[in-house]
Amino acid sequence: MTRSYLVFDVRRYRELAEELVRPEDIVVEVGAAAGDTTVKLARNARLVIAFEKSEEMFGRLRERVRDLDNVIVLCEDGFELGEVLKRTERVDAVFIDVGGGAQPRLALALWEAYYSRFRPRVIVVRNRRLCRLIETVERVECDEEV
Repeated sequence: MTRSYLVFDVRRYRELAEELVRPEDIVVEVGAAAGDTTVKLARNARLVIAFEKSEEMFGRLRERVRDLDNVIVLCEDGFELGEVLKRTERVDAVFIDVGGGAQPRLALALWEAYYSRFRPRVIVVRNRRLCRLIETVERVECDEEV
């Protein structure tokens, strides 16, 4: 069963990167930026596949992780699941940080793509707008089992 985490703060996001990843895990990171979280993930994971679509940030990311033999960096959109499937059929953890203030629909679409294809053990999403929504939710009613 997948456990999902939604966080507001980047510090908490990075703490979860250290707390939730196991040595045997294959991890996908979407929105790797300059690699701060990537390095934390790589400390514990068997393999990290990190996506960063900004060419400027990708250059910084590639330089930051160049000595880590368990990290693959891709200058691609995180929706490119085919790039993940070229390297593995299994994903144990997904970390999604597409900008803390990005549109919630982008974060949700990424969550759905990875959840539906891989059913990872854990998915962590950093999105401030979704957090604000959740903070205001008074009640959740789910009539059907998902």
